[in-house]
Amino acid sequence: MKKRTNYLIDKKFQLKHTFSIIGLKFVVIALITGAIAFNAVYNNGQLSRNNTQLQNIINDQSNIIIIQDNNVEALLTYSQAVKDKTRIKAIHDVALIHGRNMKTLEQNNSTIGDIITHTDNVIRHNTVLLVTVCVFVILQGIALYFMLIRRTHRISGPIFVMSNYMKQIIRGDFPENMRQLRKHDDLKEFYDIFLEMVQSLKKSRDA
Repeated sequence: MKKRTNYLIDKKFQLKHTFSIIGLKFVVIALITGAIAFNAVYNNGQLSRNNTQLQNIINDQSNIIIIQDNNVEALLTYSQAVKDKTRIKAIHDVALIHGRNMKTLEQNNSTIGDIITHTDNVIRHNTVLLVTVCVFVILQGIALYFMLIRRTHRISGPIFVMSNYMKQIIRGDFPENMRQLRKHDDLKEFYDIFLEMVQSLKKSRDA
């Protein structure tokens, strides 16, 4: 039997059922994807605001470091003009403590910077994941459309064949050598009964 190359035989039947199934699928997926998207966008916004606050902390601490460095530098300069050994020692002790504190602040700023970088990566990954999900849903819908068209074709194809035969019979022209359905067509049992009916009508007419 010659293969039917036109899969869209009964547009009303095939498109109606195809789009009803795809529509239901997209409603469900849209709700799920919408919830995920809202959560991802909200979380990205929160993470972005946190990064801004952390960057402001780094900037403030950097300013504090500069100011404190200038103050200690001024004290050290002052100590060169002071002859009191006790004061000189006290100033140098302050400078040592300041150096350790500034080193700790710089380490903290570096750690905060690493956190900001990691958070930025998380935001980018969330955005890529969200876009990927949306693209996947669209591609899945396209694939489902063609799959359903092919699937409904297995039903509409036999109906199309029987409809053509019935039109011939109505015109009084009984078809000869009625063909069999394709291997993967549905309604085969119904089609066999239809063939028996046609043969019975033909015999009655010829009798």
